[in-house]
Parts: sequence; C-alpha cells; structure tokens
Amino acid sequence: MTFNPGPKLVEPVRTRAQVDALDRRPAAAVTPFVAEAVRLLRRELDGRTPVIGFCGAPFTLAAYLVQGEGKEGFGALNTMLYREPATLTHLLERLTAASRPSHAMCRCSAGPAPSRSTRSGMTSGGRPSAAGHANAAHKHVVLVTYGEPPTPAFVEQLVYSWRILIGLTRTVAPIPRPLVPMIALARARGRSRAWKASGYASPLEPITAAQATRLQDALAEGDGGPWRVHVAYEFRQQLLADVLSALPAGEPVWVAPMYAADSAFTHALSRTTAAQSPAVRGVRVLDALACDVLADLSAAHVLEHTGGDRPWRGSDVALVLAAHGTVLDPPTPIDTGLAATDALRAAIAERLSPHFGLVTSGWLNHTRGGRWTEPPIEETLQQVVDGGFTRVIYYPYGFLADNAKSELKGRDALAAQPGLAAKHNANAGPARARGPIAPADGPRRAPRPCGRARARCGPLRGSRGRRP
Repeated sequence: MTFNPGPKLVEPVRTRAQVDALDRRPAAAVTPFVAEAVRLLRRELDGRTPVIGFCGAPFTLAAYLVQGEGKEGFGALNTMLYREPATLTHLLERLTAASRPSHAMCRCSAGPAPSRSTRSGMTSGGRPSAAGHANAAHKHVVLVTYGEPPTPAFVEQLVYSWRILIGLTRTVAPIPRPLVPMIALARARGRSRAWKASGYASPLEPITAAQATRLQDALAEGDGGPWRVHVAYEFRQQLLADVLSALPAGEPVWVAPMYAADSAFTHALSRTTAAQSPAVRGVRVLDALACDVLADLSAAHVLEHTGGDRPWRGSDVALVLAAHGTVLDPPTPIDTGLAATDALRAAIAERLSPHFGLVTSGWLNHTRGGRWTEPPIEETLQQVVDGGFTRVIYYPYGFLADNAKSELKGRDALAAQPGLAAKHNANAGPARARGPIAPADGPRRAPRPCGRARARCGPLRGSRGRRP
C-alpha cells in the first residue's frame, strides 16, 4: 500500500478468494502501535485537550479495498454490488467482525475518549448509500438521454455522431454504409468547431444527473425502499445496454426515457435496447409523461423564471416555444412524434397565453433530408419583430434538459435579431425537474396524453394573449 495522498492498494480486493485471504488477526497483534500512540498522547495532554479518534467503518473500508484507491463514484464497488453481491456481503461481514473488537480494544486500552466511525456515501447513481442493501433486492430506475458529449473534444463528438448515424439516422434514411464515416467526420468536425467558437459546453449531463438525484430523493421519501436510480445514454458511455446488463437478474427495472414526446427517435430506441437485453428480465420502458402533466410543469417552470421584481411578462413580452423539428415525409414511414409534440405545445400555450402579449412557436430544424417542420425558429422570431415586440422569452419546451440543439440553435437565431432583448428559459429549474414521481410499488404509469382541451387548441402558430 502507498499513500499519494490517500491510500492506494497495489492489488484491489475483488474476488472471493481475495476476501478469504485477508488477514484476520486482531488489531492488537497487527497494529499495536496505534493504541500505544493514543495512550502516550492522552498522557501528555493530561485532559487539557480531548483526543478525537476516527476509524473507517466497514463500508468505507470495503470501498477502498475494492476500488484500490479513493475515486469519485467508486465504480468498482458498484460493479461488485451489482454483479457479485455475495462477495461484497462476505467482505462486509469480515470487515464488521474485525472492526468491532479492534475499535473496542483501542478504546479500552487507550482510555475512554470521544471517537466516531466514518462511513462513505458511495452510491450507485443516486444519493443514498448502498450500505445496508447488499443483501436486499433492489428496484432500479434508469434515466436515459441521447448522451451528447459535454465538451467539444473531436474524438468524443466523432464517436457520438457515428453511433447516431448507425443507430438512428440510417433506420429512417437510406444512407449507404460506406458514406457513414465521411458523414460522421463532417458532423463531428462541424460540432467541435461550433462549440469551440462559442465556448460551449453541453449542460445535458449535469442536468440529467441532477434529475436522477431529485428522483432518488423522491423515491426515498416515498417508501424508503431499496431504490437505485441510474443514468444511461443511447449513443455514449454509459450505454443503456451496458447499464442494463450490469444489473442483477431478477430485480425490477424501469427505464425512463427523458424526452417530451414518444417517437421512433426517443422511447422506441429504449424499447429496442431493453428487448435486446436478455440478461435482465422484466425491464419496463415507461411511457412519455402525460401531455397535461408536462404542460402543467412547463407552465409552472416558465412562470417561476419570468417573475420577480422586474418580471418578463405582460402584453409587451412575447413567448416563443421551440422544439426539435423533424422531416415531414421520411423515406421510411415512422412515428416522428410530431403530433404529440404539437399537442404539448398547444397545451403549454393555452396555459401561458394570459401572461404574455404573444405566444408563438418555431422549430429547430436541420437543413438536409427533405422538407422540415414549419415555421422554422428564424421565421418565428422575424414574426415576433414584425409584431412590434422587443422582449422575448425563448423556451425550448420540446426538451426535458437543455442541449446543443436547444441552446446553440436558439442562440444563433436570436443573435440574428439584434433588436430583441431575449431571455432563455433554461430547462433546469425545480418545477421542470420534478418530473414523474414514483409511488411505492414502482414508477407511475403516465395517464393518457392530451384530452379534449388539447384538441381545442389546434396546431396554432401564434396566439395573442389576454392582458394579465
């Protein structure tokens, strides 16, 4: 073992044989100098200053033994928890049996003094510690997003672009496989350059991690059961397939795709991955959050971030709702999610129209592949300017977390209208992050989306609101 600055094991303990080989001699025989040092120190201090001792609790010791060193997340420990729970249990039992008499011996031989044991808060994707659950069956929730890279690093952008082309784009567009490398290179180069030029870093990963923490807290407050919340990605490590394969067979798993609308580009991807993961039985992919529920959360989120001493509301403020566009006539007939997305837009507009002078919408479109949804965001913002508005709230409602599409595309479109004072209503506030809260027996099944109220809204492009 070395210290630099914390302990680092040359050979981590990760097998049953290694656990069995651990030294079982009592602390008095292995480290007699510890108790002696405490005795000498207390004698010299003569009661003038208390001696406070710390010792590692079994779970903390296990974390360092399995990982081999202090490391954020302690991935090796979590892997053992999921794949070799019996080995981890055996290790914890050995450490518990060794630490109790050793701790008592030190206190008795060195004299009574304040002491405490420390316990690491290692998690497997959420906030509560995995300690105490090694023997218990867990219930798992996996939050899934595309997983766009957090930085403009070219290699990461290349891998991400390549996986999207293979796993998504080629399923709906007849791209010859030999062209995939060239398209992936061009796409990665373009994204990397644009991000670097803008000093951009994607907030998707930290936002999703925060959503996972909130869900873990809500589940813990619900029934206090052995829930574990994980984060996985469709096109970047940790891939959803890898996360599912690492979970113990026989434990219930719910996959929650973090997208506003169900489509071939979103929830269908997770369903396909779950169906192809034979190692995990009984995986259930949750439906999209109901239109009315998500519209209520979105409206609360917008109002939360447009109030205050200098509110961004009123008859002189326009609200622009934005969502990722789609090809209107894809070569392969698929559910693009257009109807569900437009219904959500209409529901949000209905709730927020009384608070703004204009509620309108635009699409964040690509430029290739055929005819895209209308109006594009650039045209929508021009209509806002033509309507005499100088202040605009830009809200990308079609995303459960901001990303390069919602931020950079919107930023570029707004920059083309220098006469507009704009406020980006980011998707990271408390109201928007609450999402579906799960009951005791599992994540809630979303009610049927969009009732009659949604049908009355229709596919409006813009609606003048009533004065607040």
